[in-house]
Amino acid sequence: MTRVVMAAIPFPGHVNPLRPIAAHLVARGHDVTFVTGTNLRDAVLGTGATFHPLKGHADYDGPNVYQTVPELVAAAPGVEQIAVYLTEVLAKPMREQHEAVQEVLAQQPDTPTVVLHEMYFNGLWPIQLGAPGIRPARVLGLGVTVLPLYSVDTAPFGMGLLPDASPSGRERNARLNAEVRAAFSSAQRLAEQLVRDCGGTGTLPSYFDAQVVVPDECLHLSIPSLEYPRSDLPDSVRFVGVPWEADHQDVPLPQWWEDVLNAEKVVLVSQGTVSNDDYSELMLPTIEALAGQDCLVIATTGGRPVSDLGALPDNVRAAEYIPYTQLLPHVDVFVSNGGFGGMQMALSRGVPLVLAGETEEKKDSSAHAAWTGAAINLATGRPRASDIGAAVSKVLRDDSYRAAAQRLQAEYAQYDALRTITDIVESAGETPVSQGTDAIGDLLHS
Repeated sequence: MTRVVMAAIPFPGHVNPLRPIAAHLVARGHDVTFVTGTNLRDAVLGTGATFHPLKGHADYDGPNVYQTVPELVAAAPGVEQIAVYLTEVLAKPMREQHEAVQEVLAQQPDTPTVVLHEMYFNGLWPIQLGAPGIRPARVLGLGVTVLPLYSVDTAPFGMGLLPDASPSGRERNARLNAEVRAAFSSAQRLAEQLVRDCGGTGTLPSYFDAQVVVPDECLHLSIPSLEYPRSDLPDSVRFVGVPWEADHQDVPLPQWWEDVLNAEKVVLVSQGTVSNDDYSELMLPTIEALAGQDCLVIATTGGRPVSDLGALPDNVRAAEYIPYTQLLPHVDVFVSNGGFGGMQMALSRGVPLVLAGETEEKKDSSAHAAWTGAAINLATGRPRASDIGAAVSKVLRDDSYRAAAQRLQAEYAQYDALRTITDIVESAGETPVSQGTDAIGDLLHS
C-alpha cells in the first residue's frame, strides 16, 4: 500500500479530473488524502478518499470567484485578467496550501508519501525549493489545462495565439514572452516572497514554467495532438491521457430524454461551471441562433437554475446537469466557452466544437482545439447569434471537423491514464526521492 496525498485548488474543473484517480487508488487499497476547499468536500468523499480542508486564503469558493474577487471582473480578458488570477487566486493561498499539505504529511511523518497535485496548486513549491518540513517521496504535477509553458516556438499562455516556429514567429514569440513576463512580474515577486516566507531557498522559475517544472514530473492529462509542438518541451513532461470518471448511472436523466434519442441532429451548449453566471455570453445567443432550426438543442447550466434561461423555443431542452458520458454519444456539435475538461470529453468522443471563450485558460484551449481542425474558434466571449449559427451550420455541413475530432478520439483511446498514473505512484512510493529540484534550472526557457 502506498500513501498518497492529492491536492487541488477549489474549482470543480480542477478537482474533477483528479476524482477518478483518487477513486482508482482507493480501490487498489492505497491510503489517499485529498486536500482542497470545503466547497468540494462531498466531491472528494465520493471517491472514498479522506478529505483534508484548506484554510484561510486557500479556502475560497472557486465557482463564485468572480463575486469574491471583483478585480477579475474589472480586468480585460486575457493577459490582464490572468495577471489578477496569478496574484489573487493562485499566489496568495500558497502559504495555507503549503501548511495544509504539511499537516497531512505530519500525520505519518515516517511513511513515504507520493503527492499528486494539479498544476495550479502551488503549495508544493516551498518544499520543492528547499523549505524545511516533511518531504514527499515524490511530487507529481498533473496538467489540467493546455500547458502554460513559455517556449521559443509559441506565444505565451493567455493570448490565444497559434504557434509559429519560423524565424519571424520566434521573434514574435520572444517579444511577447518578454512582455507577458513583465505583465506578470508583480505576481512573480509575490510568489517568490511567499516561497521565502515558507523557508524556501531555491530560485522560483517564471510562474507558468514553475507550474510544470517544479514538480519532479508533470503528468499531463491530455494527448500530444492537442498540444502545440515545442522543440524545448522539458523532459519531465509526460502525456498520460485523460482519467475518465465512471458513468453517473445514479443521476436521473431528464424526462425528455427520448427526444435526444429520436433527434436527427443534436447541438449541445454549455458555459461550464465557472463562467456561467451570465447566460447572455453564450447560452442565450446560441438558443437564439438555433431556435426553430432542424436540430434539437440541449442547454446544460452547470448547476445554475434552468429557469434563468427564460422561455425556451420548441426545439430547445435544458437541464442543470446531464452526464456527458451518456449525452455526448448523441451530440453532433458542442457549443462551449472552451473549458478544458468538457472540451477534451467531447473530442475523446469524436464530437467537433464551436468555441467562444475568453476567461481563465479558455482563449488558449479554444485556439488549441481549432488548431487541430476539430473546432471553430469564434475568438470572443460574447459571440453574436448570427456567428454562432453560421459556425454550427458549417461544422454540421463540413465533414472535416468531425473527421479531425475522430482522429483525436482514436488517439485518446490509445492511453490508459489510470493505469499509467497508478504504476508511477506505486513505483514512486517504493523509492523515496530526496531532492526534486536539481534539474529545474536546466529546464527553463530563456
